Amino acid sequence: RDVSLERQLEEMKDDFVHSVTHDLKSPLTSVKGFLKLFLDGQVGALDEHQKYYMQIMEIATQKVIKLINNILDYAKLESGRMTVTPDEWNMTAVFHELIESMQGIARQLQIELTASVTDHVTGMTFSLVKAPPVIIMADGTLMERAITNLLDNALKFTQSGGKIKLLLEIKATEVFIHVQDNGKGIPPEHLEKIFQRFKQAPGSRGGTGLGLTIAKWVIESHSGNIQVQSVLGQGSTFTARLPKK
Repeated sequence: RDVSLERQLEEMKDDFVHSVTHDLKSPLTSVKGFLKLFLDGQVGALDEHQKYYMQIMEIATQKVIKLINNILDYAKLESGRMTVTPDEWNMTAVFHELIESMQGIARQLQIELTASVTDHVTGMTFSLVKAPPVIIMADGTLMERAITNLLDNALKFTQSGGKIKLLLEIKATEVFIHVQDNGKGIPPEHLEKIFQRFKQAPGSRGGTGLGLTIAKWVIESHSGNIQVQSVLGQGSTFTARLPKK
């Protein structure tokens, strides 16, 4: 067998995926930017019906951009081009921004999305708005993508009227990130497969099946680990453990 030909075909496939996804992402980013101008009232006032339709368009655009980002990230993983660049990362500030940015789709799905921080060193619990900075060494861009994927996953499997909680636990030498939902839960036979590429549990609202694969890689590349506990019909909790340094 001609291994060099196989390698060349693999490189062509990677280049094609990278090129197509980039070409898709650029116009979508522009659409998202112009939608924000309309929603912020910078091009004139909108009535309630117009604003509602614009919000639906914005949520749909964000969803497609996230799918493209996952495909791009996976292409980088496959080709060994995904790199980790640690720096000081303020977890509470970023988590607050994430929760705010996802409230639109959560409200559309009629799901309650909340977050809190528990500091076991001081014995205090805060809402994200009032929480003091929690800073660890991490690649902020990758970590934000990983947590977004975990929240997106919870939204896929939680029914209208359900609840999703993002919980941050601070301990002396490590932090724990919990994404907890009271959704459909995961069948026991699927628990070991959900972190594999293109694998999804039954009942998903769509997606590429890459979000959890990427989240797992990001967490483990920061010397951490991720686990899931689930009860069918009662919900799931994904827990990521990360060292502070």
